[in-house]
Order: sequence, then structure tokens, then C-alpha cells
Amino acid sequence: MFSYEMILDDLKGSLSEHRFEHTLGVIQISEKLADYYGINICKAKLAAALHDCSKQKCITEEMMRGIALRTCFPDKYPHQTKGEALLHALASEVIAREKYGITDTEVLSAVRWHTTGCPDMKKLDMLIYSADMIEPSRCFDGVEKLRAVMLEGIEKLTFECMKHTVLYLEQTQSRIHQMTLDAYNYLKEKQMRNGENNG
Repeated sequence: MFSYEMILDDLKGSLSEHRFEHTLGVIQISEKLADYYGINICKAKLAAALHDCSKQKCITEEMMRGIALRTCFPDKYPHQTKGEALLHALASEVIAREKYGITDTEVLSAVRWHTTGCPDMKKLDMLIYSADMIEPSRCFDGVEKLRAVMLEGIEKLTFECMKHTVLYLEQTQSRIHQMTLDAYNYLKEKQMRNGENNG
């Protein structure tokens, strides 16, 4: 079993400098959000550290695909078999479990869903999904708007992050993973219900 410090040390040597900087940024935001929203900080930092652990310099996309297909999470949708952008979340869950000895299902779930999201995400899932998008090194158009709602509710933050992703993919005529659409619609309906209840 690797300690948190051992995992960070291993990732520092196996990830690119850019990827490790991103990982540290996700840890930083995850710790802040966890403290604010009363989520277990140790789990948040661990999931943040591991969310991109499959992007190690020695792992090719073909290797990543093989690793990803060993995921232990049930998934009613076919596994993404093309494109590192979605594939790496599946592979990172497997590496977290098999290499680093992580058995905590909440941590593994947050790693697993940090790219596509899923319907009925738990707080830790939402935290890692959102922190991945708004960490300090991110500089895409709209990121400051997302950071502005960071402390207005973890569900609202996640919904806004997911909406940004869906709109971007629509505008660029890119394929939207069915799980992302399901997650987005789930959160959209929940936000509408919350608005009605508060109205």
C-alpha cells in the first residue's frame, strides 16, 4: 500500500512536468473545496493525486486501452476505445487500484468519473470533476466564470462545468459521450427543481 506521499513522489517521476503541475493544481483546489463543503480532505487529495495517474510517460495509448478494459466499475455504455481524452480516466482507476493499492470505492469512483461525469454523482465525484476543470493552470475561455461559482454549491459548480463542456463540444461539432449527456441532464433537472423549490 502506497502512502499519499509515496504516490506523489512516484507521480513526480513518472508524469511529465506539465501533467504533474496540473495534478498539484487539482490537489490544491480539491483540498479547498473539500474543506469548504465538508468532504473528507484526505480522500479528496488522494483522488486528485491519482486522477491522471495513467498519463505516465511510459504508457502508450494502446497500453492505456488495455488497462482501461480492466476497470471494475459496471458501465451500461460501451468503453471508449478511441481517444486518450476519455480513455485515461478508466485506466487511471485501474492503476490506482492495481499499482497503488487503493481500495476506497469513493476515491476510485471519483477517479473513474472525472472526465465524463455520471448521473447521480457523489460529492467527491463532483469535487474531482470540477477541480480538474478549474485548477490554477487552466486558462481556457470561461474558466474565470466557473471559478466565480466555486463556493456557491458543489452541485451548481459541477453543473456549470459540465454545461461548459457540453456547449464547447456542441460548438466544435465533437462527439459527446452518452454518459456526459446523461450526467448533464440529471444535474440540469436537479438544478431546475432546486430553483423551483427556492422560488
